[in-house]
Amino acid sequence: MCIPPLVRASFAFLALSTGVRAAPPSLPAAGLPCEQIAQDFLVRHGMKDTPREKVDFASVLDTHFIHGRFGQFQVYFPIEGLESGADELKS
Repeated sequence: MCIPPLVRASFAFLALSTGVRAAPPSLPAAGLPCEQIAQDFLVRHGMKDTPREKVDFASVLDTHFIHGRFGQFQVYFPIEGLESGADELKS
């Protein structure tokens, strides 16, 4: 299953910040490895040895995502996927 970078990053933060293993209704919970996605995110962003409860959600958003407010919507897009996902961000 191909999961867009924005969705992967969102689930990584969900798993990191709450410890909840969740998936959107369109994806079966057993089909999305939330724990692995969260661990991969930590490794890629230099937080491999940081305990989950010590990860500061706000500073990770500020450091690893670009942010835009469009009316009532706030959009966070991972910087690491910006070059390959620019069209996705535009849409």
